[in-house]
Amino acid sequence: MCGILGKIDFNKKIDKQDFIKSLDSLIHRGPDNTNILELSHAIFGHQRLSVLDLSKDGNQPMLSNDGRYSIIYNGELYNFKSLRQEISTKNNEWNSNSDTEVILKAYQKWGINCLDKFEGMFAFVIWDSYKKQIFGARDRIGVKPFYYYNKNKSFTFASRPSSIIKINKNLKNQYNFETIKIYLHSGYVPAPYSIYDEVFQLKPGHYLIWDQNDLKINEWWSSNNIYENEKFNSLGQNEIIDELNELLLASVKKRLVSDVPVGVFLSGGLDSSLIAAMASKLSDSKIRTYSIGFKDKKYDESYYSSMVAKHIGSNHKMKILNPEDLLDLLDDFESKFDEPFSDSASFPMLAISKFARNDVKVVLSGDGSDELFGGYHYYTLIKKLDLILNLPYGARKILKYFLKIMPNHKLNLLAECITKNNIIEIFSFMRSVSKDFHSFSKIDTKNSFYELFLESFKKMPRNETSQKYASRLDLIHTLGDGYMQKVDLSTMSFSLEAREPYLDRNIVEFSLQLPFKFKIYNNISKYILKKVALNYLPKEVVNRTKQGFEVPISKWLKGPLKNWALERIENKSLYDKLPLEINDIRKLFNVHQNGYRNVTPYLWNVIILLNFIQKNQNLT
Repeated sequence: MCGILGKIDFNKKIDKQDFIKSLDSLIHRGPDNTNILELSHAIFGHQRLSVLDLSKDGNQPMLSNDGRYSIIYNGELYNFKSLRQEISTKNNEWNSNSDTEVILKAYQKWGINCLDKFEGMFAFVIWDSYKKQIFGARDRIGVKPFYYYNKNKSFTFASRPSSIIKINKNLKNQYNFETIKIYLHSGYVPAPYSIYDEVFQLKPGHYLIWDQNDLKINEWWSSNNIYENEKFNSLGQNEIIDELNELLLASVKKRLVSDVPVGVFLSGGLDSSLIAAMASKLSDSKIRTYSIGFKDKKYDESYYSSMVAKHIGSNHKMKILNPEDLLDLLDDFESKFDEPFSDSASFPMLAISKFARNDVKVVLSGDGSDELFGGYHYYTLIKKLDLILNLPYGARKILKYFLKIMPNHKLNLLAECITKNNIIEIFSFMRSVSKDFHSFSKIDTKNSFYELFLESFKKMPRNETSQKYASRLDLIHTLGDGYMQKVDLSTMSFSLEAREPYLDRNIVEFSLQLPFKFKIYNNISKYILKKVALNYLPKEVVNRTKQGFEVPISKWLKGPLKNWALERIENKSLYDKLPLEINDIRKLFNVHQNGYRNVTPYLWNVIILLNFIQKNQNLT
């Protein structure tokens, strides 16, 4: 895992000192080696976290044997050994044992078609010094970030947008108003946008080709091209369980390949526990597992993580915290999350990453299971709401009235759902942090987050169930744009590489072909995955109620973060480029302080945005 940076400019000389400063800002992503390659009209930089082939032979930027191509790459290619054999069996043609060189030679051999052969997480650029052309690509789900800026025969790319800003100073504090409107609904910045004007993300499953005259972007993989497979309806349940079991074991095995120690995040929930159990089965030695627990039982899962660790015989380490201990990570959050991001689970993710990094450079995580195997309660609810949409609008309006007068926050939100026009509008409302709180501010009532979901929905296969559409949207946006950004930024803050076995290409495509009845059966979520897990874990772990990383944000905003929040809310200069009014946010804050309504998610979302603007002002 690494930090990548590059700039090509056919108009003017690139300032090397600015480039070095920008590259230095990525050192936490790869502190093991810093390299810069200067070419005619181009400069490329790499911060390396050494995981495979720890020798200098694996350093980047890496040149092809003939000197024509240069590669700058962040990620891991899990099938690099088999591809190496497919490309060439002659060892004297190889200069390293790294996956970086495999990607470079695969491109030389197969061109753009090499992408179909790659299994892993990646964001890379290959520079063709003959054609003066860039080829860049991002992995299928978007595990690794890829930002770029294209203007006037100049192209800059990086792992993070702040690095691009540092070497294109004209972009500083130039924010994208439309992106901000999406963020205020979503709590994250989705691809292809960034918070900055003219800086974009390459979307997952896409590649780009750039030269000084043109930029072309194309899709090379899409979940929309994978349909439900009727074969599963003719298979016995045990056959499906066996197939998924083999796919998961193969995925975990690939992700244990490393030249440095590997650990596993173990929360005690189903997803991470199954990965830990499989890793334990496949490993020749005791695996290392890591958990954080909390003294407050409301947030604590340590009983279950300890139970699993004992069951699988792992070398387990746990750190017990007070929720307030997470506040010590606020500085790391502010410095490393260089776009607004309001998922408060970032704090425990930062905490466990910092803890695990004391021992290991690589961890396996359980991310992706909920989206692929029906783990969210939304999927059961969306099916019921789909039926309610068949009622006449007048009847739904009457039902909404009675639900709204109930003194119950969740029923009030349900009331808002039942008069929406379609299931996509309902699901975007469910997944938004803004909910119906737009009444407190001048944020557009036309939900730009819904427009984002709608555009994605239009590209999906027709005649699928509401649950299938919801899970597809989660795979693209909730996971790809949201949670993967949280995992990457949190782990990379402490130079830790996270690998996600559930996001193996074969498992993702298996899931997309699997009928939803195998994911939620008799109101049992992740039904088929739980059947697999029963072969590895105690029933008490497999059948327990899902519990996410919770953080007492509401309590913080009334206590230790109250003045911190008010300082930002009362800074009038922060509102100049925002679709917000200071009096509206004051009102929202007072509603929270008085306990009139639970507005915490939206309030925190707004405060994170204000904090981001203030931080950047202070850097100017």
